[in-house]
Amino acid sequence: MIDRPFTVVAIGIVATATGSAAGGAMVTITGTALDGVCAVYFASTRYRPQVVSATELRVKTPAGQTGSVKRRPRRRCR
Repeated sequence: MIDRPFTVVAIGIVATATGSAAGGAMVTITGTALDGVCAVYFASTRYRPQVVSATELRVKTPAGQTGSVKRRPRRRCR
């Protein structure tokens, strides 16, 4: 049973300080309807974000990649 419909997530800004291939840099993601996000993917690797509020998430970068990677939030987690 679903008690409310899922709201579409909108990402506004993805910000981080410089990082390295060792990973561990904190990324702040801001937008709307982020309070239901239970996973953030960096390329194909899944990470559980810290939900700060409905407008902010924080997640650490993975090791092994430098430069830009595709990020996508996921609302439904199994």
